[in-house]
Parts: sequence; structure tokens; C-alpha cells
Amino acid sequence: MKMVSRQTIKDKHIQKVILRLDYVGPLNDEKILERLNATDVFKGWLGARASHNNIRVRTAYNMDDLEQISNSASIPVEEIQKSTFYRFSKQMDDLDVFFDVSQFYICLVLQIHGCYPGLDNYIDLFAKVKKEVISCEKNVNFQRLGIRKVRKEDFNSYHTLLKVFRTNAFPGITEKSNSENIANEFTDIKRNKDIKIRNNRKLYKVCYTNAFDKKRIIKIQTVLDIDTYMDDLAKLNGKIFKISSKLEKKLNQEEFDQYSSFMIT
Repeated sequence: MKMVSRQTIKDKHIQKVILRLDYVGPLNDEKILERLNATDVFKGWLGARASHNNIRVRTAYNMDDLEQISNSASIPVEEIQKSTFYRFSKQMDDLDVFFDVSQFYICLVLQIHGCYPGLDNYIDLFAKVKKEVISCEKNVNFQRLGIRKVRKEDFNSYHTLLKVFRTNAFPGITEKSNSENIANEFTDIKRNKDIKIRNNRKLYKVCYTNAFDKKRIIKIQTVLDIDTYMDDLAKLNGKIFKISSKLEKKLNQEEFDQYSSFMIT
């Protein structure tokens, strides 16, 4: 079995990766934007455009992410939705990258249309933006730092599925399982010292119609959703976190370890 490292992974079914830092404090998002525009942090990106968080639900990630921000800031979800965020964007052939800045969070979103490009280079960018946030307000309190990875793939049979996933990903599923009766969801929450990991795996039956002969095609759709995060306020507000990307890199490795524990490489 060939081992794949975080640096060499070439999975073309990872669709979205999110790196987000939630915070509270007397922050002015326009002031953060002004500082960022005075640097070359987003050189080569499309300039920031203002939008509202109710649009985010449709274009960036799910409602439960907004609920996480709400819990971190102790502010109703409705208020988060009404708030403005500024989005920098960069488009490439197989990748769309968004970086959102608001008074409640900074958030990097990778929407991937080809092979997963890795997160290492973007963590360095994230650290630079975090530095500018701190420069705007020394009393900012970081509440939660997380990386979320979503992978989706369709299969013709459980036989092919089990050539990609380890048996621990979908317990009880065998090559002889009935593909007509698919409605399975598996969730477990783990902890590795100060890092928490929420692993969610889903199986769906999806039906397609062949464009040529109109025949009904049944596929087994899998969704692997891993959320790795820290909400230890002492750790997040310590000096080391504020001046380096050490914790972001630690989370990234933990995220990969969880991912690889489910995949046959």
C-alpha cells in the first residue's frame, strides 16, 4: 500500500475546504479592510466586495457554520446574517479561492474543481490576515479556530466504494449491502488533547437519467465531512498563536490524519 502524505495528496473528490477564525471584540471590519488594502497580502486577487451573510448560506458553506459563529460570538444567527463581510477572490482553472473578512471572523474557502491543492500555502496567507486583525484591535478575543473538509463521490456499487474507503468509514456496509435502501449517517466526535474532531459520513441513493436512452441510473453517493477545531480560549489568545501559524498547521495535520484514517491510499 502506497502511503500518501499531506503534501502529496491528489484527491479529486475533495470539493470544499474551509479555514475560519471566530473572534469577538470592538472590531471595525472597514478598518481591517483598509489595513489589508494598504499591504500586498491580496496582490493578484480581485478586490474586496461587500456582501451580507444571508448570501453566504448559499455560496460559501452551510447554515451550521453560521451557527458556530453565532455560538462563538454569543450573538443571534439573525444578527450574523444581517452583518456585512468583505470578500477577496481568486479564480484558477481548477480552484476558486475566497477570503472573507468581517467583524466576527476571517474565513478562507477553497472550492475545488480538480485535485486538492493542499492548504499549506494558504495557511501562511491566513496568518498574515490574522496579524492585521490584531493590529486593528489589541483586545480582540479569539473564540474558535477550525478547518473543515468536505469530500463527495458517487459509486456504482459497494464493491467499488470499499476499494476507496476503509470499513471504519461506514460501519456495517459490505459488498453485499442493498444499494436500493441507502439512508445511513455516521457521526463521531473525538478529542486529541486540545483539538476536537467531528467526523460526519453520509451515504445516499441518488438517481440520474441517462441523456441518451433515458434509463434510470442509481448511484451510491458518499459525503465525508470532517470538522477539526480548537475552542480553548487560553490557547487561542496566547502569544504564540498570535504571532505564528503554529496552531493552524497543527490543525491541518490533524485534519489530514482523520481523513487518511478513512481512506485506502
